[in-house]
Amino acid sequence: MERTAAWIALLVFGAFSAWVVWEVGYLAIWLHLFEGAAGWQVAFDIVLFGLLAMGWMAHDAGRQGRTVWPYLVLTLVGGSVGPLLYLALAPGRRTTPGVARAA
Repeated sequence: MERTAAWIALLVFGAFSAWVVWEVGYLAIWLHLFEGAAGWQVAFDIVLFGLLAMGWMAHDAGRQGRTVWPYLVLTLVGGSVGPLLYLALAPGRRTTPGVARAA
């Protein structure tokens, strides 16, 4: 279920983001954030979220033996696209024999 939700969010957000970049350009998105206090707050929030997501991905990838650097780079340039793709491409969950999964 998590992977399906990640794919849906990635496709919707990715399409919207591609359209915005097509309309105004990549730099214009960032430059618009520095026009006032509200934009600075949003920019700070985006950067903070990106750092937290990158830390989580690095920790999770280390636990699972996954390669994380492409997702970290994608997070730096594409924001939420990196973590969403990381979640969408996550391997299926393994169940431990004799242990029931919570619904």
